[in-house]
Amino acid sequence: WEKHIRNATDDLVQIVGVSVNDILGFRTPYLLYTANSLNVLKAQNFLYDCSIEDGYAPEFDGSNFRWPYRLDGASPGHTESWYGRDDNSAHLEIEAVSGLWELPNAPVMIPSDSECEKYGITPGLWDRLQEKMPYLENHKITGLDYNIWTMGEVNKAEFLGILKYNLDLRLNGNRAPFMFGTHSQYYTREWADNYVPNATVEEMRAAIEEFVAYALSKDVVRFTTGAEIINWCKLPVPLSR
Repeated sequence: WEKHIRNATDDLVQIVGVSVNDILGFRTPYLLYTANSLNVLKAQNFLYDCSIEDGYAPEFDGSNFRWPYRLDGASPGHTESWYGRDDNSAHLEIEAVSGLWELPNAPVMIPSDSECEKYGITPGLWDRLQEKMPYLENHKITGLDYNIWTMGEVNKAEFLGILKYNLDLRLNGNRAPFMFGTHSQYYTREWADNYVPNATVEEMRAAIEEFVAYALSKDVVRFTTGAEIINWCKLPVPLSR
């Protein structure tokens, strides 16, 4: 894990030009975290991890996902997810990591047929996704663009509608931060032509841009960093525009 984290940090500094002092969080490749990955982050003074999938218990519906939390008492999301379930033969145990924060990786909700048209989606999206991924439950899918564009084989309207729907669920609920995992290399022609069957690279980029415009049209929405969210959680105060 020390090597993985060092390599990722070096790439951000040397290729992207990020200051090493601004690298405060880490997401494990493929969300395959372990007790060791969390302990190494703590030992290296990272502020937060964002690898744990959280919100798969049936009572979570997109309006009540968890806010960031400290891992002092381990992770309730881990216990509820596939990695932490006792019926998983590869069950993973993790321990409390005092002082390390978790910015939970929540799934995205798929709108029911009655909500689809409001968001520009042809009804039946959930049924179409379940045909491709029968293991999906409770109108939820992993909150990463790969799972939606590639595994879900959605088109532009469906992708954009899913993001808008999930933002609105949060705004009408407890307003937990909306973290959605994207991969910059997917928005290249090479990736889109080979791995995204129902959208062009231009449509993929446009979907992201149109979602950003939709989000910013709402006065209460802000785009911010994980570190800023967690620092606000430490000392929540009213925000001004």
